[in-house]
Amino acid sequence: MTLLRRAFTVAEAVLPDRVTFAIEDQAHTVRFDRRARAFRREHGFQPAARTLTILTYPDDVVHHPDILLGKLCAALGYRTTFNPRRPFDVAVKYHDQTFTDPSALAPIPAGRPVINAGSLDISKVRVDREFEAVFGMSTLLDPSTHVGPMVEKPDLNSAQGRSLVTGPMAPRPGFVYQRLLDSTTGDGRYVEYRVPIHDGRFPLVYRKTMQEEARFTKVAERAEIIEPEADFSADELDRVRTMCRAMGLDYGELDVIRDRESGVPVVIDVNNTPYGALKGLDETERRRAIRTLAASFQTMCESRLPSS
Repeated sequence: MTLLRRAFTVAEAVLPDRVTFAIEDQAHTVRFDRRARAFRREHGFQPAARTLTILTYPDDVVHHPDILLGKLCAALGYRTTFNPRRPFDVAVKYHDQTFTDPSALAPIPAGRPVINAGSLDISKVRVDREFEAVFGMSTLLDPSTHVGPMVEKPDLNSAQGRSLVTGPMAPRPGFVYQRLLDSTTGDGRYVEYRVPIHDGRFPLVYRKTMQEEARFTKVAERAEIIEPEADFSADELDRVRTMCRAMGLDYGELDVIRDRESGVPVVIDVNNTPYGALKGLDETERRRAIRTLAASFQTMCESRLPSS
C-alpha cells in the first residue's frame, strides 16, 4: 500500500464522506496529470492552447488509463475530475454500463453542458430498433422459428459470448439472435468497420479485415484508418447520424458490417465508452488516430463553452 493510499484510508475513517471524496478526487487529478505528461512525451503530443477541465461522471477515467477518453484528455493537456462539486468546463456522462438511470446524473449542476447526457440505453435491442427506424430493416430473429445459422450474442454492451448457432432453438435469457451477415470481399476475407462519432461528425473510420475463423473475435488480420467517404455514401452517413441522434449519442463508436446481400451498412453495436484506438494498427497509425480524435474531441468541448 502506498503512503498516499495509507493516508487516504486513515482520512476515510475519520472525515465526512464529502471531504474524503474531495481528497480522493484531488489524488485522482494528481495521478492523471502525471500519466498525461508521460503520455504526451512518449507520443510527441502538444497540449491544446486552452486547458479545460473535464468532469467524467458517474465513472472516472483515472482508474482505466487505457480508455480512449483518458488518452484524448491526456493528449490535449485537459485535466479531469469525477467530483461534480469542483469547477469544470464540460461534463461527459461516462458510465461503462448498457443502461444508465437519468437520476445518476442528478449531482451535475443544472444547465451545465453534458456530452452523452441522452445516451442511456445502448442494448442490442435498442440499437436494432433505431437502425430499423432509419434504414428500414431489422437483423434480429426469433430463434424459436428461424431455420438455419444465426449469430447469438449478449444484449448487454461489451459482454463476451458472440457465437454462431443454428435455429430453431430455445432462446437463452439475456441474448439476442441476429441474421448471419455476409461481409466477405472478393478474396473471401471478412470486413468490419469501427466508426467513431463526435457530434454527428466522423473523424475517421477503422476498417478491419479478418479470416473466417476470426470473424467472431476481436482479432483483425489487418486494420487500417480510412476516410469515412471512402467506403460510405453521404446518404449512409446521414442515416447513421440520424440514428445516433435518436440514441442520444454525442460521443462514441459504432460497429458496422456492410451486408453483401442487401448492400446496407448494418450497425450491429454502439459503445458510448470506447476503450482505445483499434487493435491491429501499427504505432504510427495509432498515434495518427489519437491525434485526429483528440482534435475532434477538442472541437466538441469548445463548442459547449459559453460564448465570450
